[in-house]
Amino acid sequence: MNHTSNTPPRGLILCADSRLSRLLETELAYLGVAARATESIPDPDGELCLLVADGDAFPVSDCLELAEACSCPLLLFGREVTELPFTAGIFLRRPFGLDRLEEEARRLLVPTASPLWAMASGSPLPPSSAPATPAADHAPAVALADGVLTVLGKPVPLTPAETALLECLYAHRGEAVSREELATLLGGGSNSVEVYICKLRAKIEKPLGRRMILTVRGKGYRLEI
Repeated sequence: MNHTSNTPPRGLILCADSRLSRLLETELAYLGVAARATESIPDPDGELCLLVADGDAFPVSDCLELAEACSCPLLLFGREVTELPFTAGIFLRRPFGLDRLEEEARRLLVPTASPLWAMASGSPLPPSSAPATPAADHAPAVALADGVLTVLGKPVPLTPAETALLECLYAHRGEAVSREELATLLGGGSNSVEVYICKLRAKIEKPLGRRMILTVRGKGYRLEI
């Protein structure tokens, strides 16, 4: 997408809440995006750099169609978890902070950025959301397929228990999964969960240099990607 130096990239916000729309406009302006907000789905009007849409107020299918027509990624938010096609964009579960919104928007606004995660066969994603194979130059930083974990292009072996745990966390990414649920999945006690979490952190977070499996006090663990 080409823009002159004096023309900021255009964005669009689909939101029925005027107060939230103003906050989103301000946040995107901070990121260098001139975004306008609307309370109804407009006709496509050229290319956009980003579409931010309220999945609680607008049909997801309509948001996806508009994003495709405008040749832009979709940042969809809502209370109910929605799986987006791998190449369509990112889903953000409500409630969320503006810092989280900024993080996800930055990821979508950089067209050359590689996807962080890819889950293939054996993952909890439904068939319609199965990831397409990315180009070699845009390989995901973390990928899991058929029980084989790849981090920064290097294969990292996983045990069946580690694979099951990671897939469960991925299926509920962005939300806490209780220790009890994970312990039941592993067929052991809560101590075994902590052991496997430590092992996964060493295999994933240490090479990436960032924390991704977060401890949620009094609840369990949450995968942030």
